[in-house]
Amino acid sequence: MTDAIQMACVTLALFCVHQVFSATPTPAHATSCEKKEGSKQSSRDVRLWRLGFWLACGIGMLSKGLATIALIGLPLALLAISSKNYQRLWHALWCWHGLLLAALVAVPWYGMAESAYPGFLNYFFIGEHWMRFTHPGWSGDQYGHAHRYPLGMIWIFWAIAILPWLWIFIRLAWRTLRPTAWAELNEAQRLLWCACLAPLLFFTFSSNIILTYPLTAIPPFAVL
Repeated sequence: MTDAIQMACVTLALFCVHQVFSATPTPAHATSCEKKEGSKQSSRDVRLWRLGFWLACGIGMLSKGLATIALIGLPLALLAISSKNYQRLWHALWCWHGLLLAALVAVPWYGMAESAYPGFLNYFFIGEHWMRFTHPGWSGDQYGHAHRYPLGMIWIFWAIAILPWLWIFIRLAWRTLRPTAWAELNEAQRLLWCACLAPLLFFTFSSNIILTYPLTAIPPFAVL
């Protein structure tokens, strides 16, 4: 199963985002030399964590393709929408070197796969990424079988996955996701909630799912 690798990639990517966001500021009382050195160190740290984010995206492309990128991107989109600060997210993560790194990790493998198995890219990106989720009972799956579940079944799978702690999730959600309570959360807590809810919302409208699809929501919930 590739789901565990996907979970690791999504978790690593979002952890890198957190590290970029929480780069330690230089104390106000520091000397000018200390401020300059601290600024350089902070800048180096941010660059490394930013590259780590893109590296996780590249490895994620090798695990489950664009689905992994969606599970990384959706929590960030929710965070940007909820905080109404799109520019901060863009400036924190966008990096041509990072995009190149992700491409160097993923693109050669996809090129070799298409060369060895002509038609693979069409099957993988159209079939596995679109048809699987939009056509219940899709018959084109070459490595398994399609699943027919009612829309929203992902929430039942989620309840099963966290069954001993289901009440804790319900209680936390009730206390935290109201507008007044949400406004009081810090950025790290908001990121964790977005990371927890995004995959569940993403698969709510898909009927072709399996029990492991809520997996990427478990690490942020565990931290919460």
